[in-house]
Amino acid sequence: MELKGQQRGRGVQARCGYARCPPGHPDPFVGHRLGGGTDDSSARCRHPVPRFPGETASWTMPLESGQRSASGLNGPLAGFGTGEGTSSVARSGTVVSCDSACGRREMMFRGPCAALRAHVRGYFGYLESAAGRTCRVELSSGVVGLIVGFGPPVGIMYPCHGSGPTARVTSFVAGLHDSYAVAESTGLQHGVEIDLTPIGAHMLLGVPMDSVANRVVELEHVLGRFAARLVEQLHEAESWPARFDVLDAAIANRLAAAREPSPAISWAWRRLNETGGRLGIGALADELGSSRQYLVTRFREEVGLPPKTLARILRFQRAIRLLERADVALLTRVARECGYYDQAHFNRDFRNFAGSTPREFLARRLPDRGGVLCG
Repeated sequence: MELKGQQRGRGVQARCGYARCPPGHPDPFVGHRLGGGTDDSSARCRHPVPRFPGETASWTMPLESGQRSASGLNGPLAGFGTGEGTSSVARSGTVVSCDSACGRREMMFRGPCAALRAHVRGYFGYLESAAGRTCRVELSSGVVGLIVGFGPPVGIMYPCHGSGPTARVTSFVAGLHDSYAVAESTGLQHGVEIDLTPIGAHMLLGVPMDSVANRVVELEHVLGRFAARLVEQLHEAESWPARFDVLDAAIANRLAAAREPSPAISWAWRRLNETGGRLGIGALADELGSSRQYLVTRFREEVGLPPKTLARILRFQRAIRLLERADVALLTRVARECGYYDQAHFNRDFRNFAGSTPREFLARRLPDRGGVLCG
């Protein structure tokens, strides 16, 4: 079985353009420093661009059908909070620079290589400088975030679970969460984030996903030496595009040796996403030909939350996307479009997943995907 996985993995690497590492690109896991040697950095980077931070130009490849140029993320810890369902970031690199109530912020976005798109939603580099403490709401989403920090640690807490701030963390995994979280930072935030589908995270981490749900876990506690090497290589890379290339290679290599996900749960996950969470769990179990209990048990292990909870989160995320394009006067219509029976259910989910009503959420949202301020 392991040999078959290795053979399958080589195909993944080949489709990414790698045979263990990209041509002309040092393998980040054989002790060769990215950026070392005498060759020019532009030769190592498939998309040479102006150096970030401090650069407001953008570089963008044409969008493919169904893709979008940015993720609607929730500030520097975006994938941890508001990755919008399972929408992917395009295979592009775009720099966003903005001054806001939280200070100076610059972010760079890029999508993964084609072979990873089923499991990786996007990469986000971020740098933010603030005069003092900042506090953001991190929304519930269908995304698992891996954060590698280059700056001071941040504090995370889950108010609905009655928890105080966690031990402050720098590089960590944030599993799916069934209620909003709060991220606190002081001064500088600097790092890179990888947004994964729950199925992709399960393959990459190799742990039951309910063990990281509603919590953050230090990256090295779940990924061991792989995490230590990845953090070192990302620190040493000379540009954001080079860091994103490191991630493409490292994740492709890791998934090559991963256990294949359950076809049934992978199908059920896709089906919930296709319907925007509007498919009933009984109907989902019937289509799958399984019992509800089987579905719940396997979802907890491979996704992190029960399917009914995940369906609610997907409906909520769809509502977020619609509200960004609609007038606040259309709240009732948005609620109905997303499958809410009445405004009370709509408001209840917003309070649970965003910590506010829809109107309060829109009022607290910062410009240019800067996040949502705490009330």
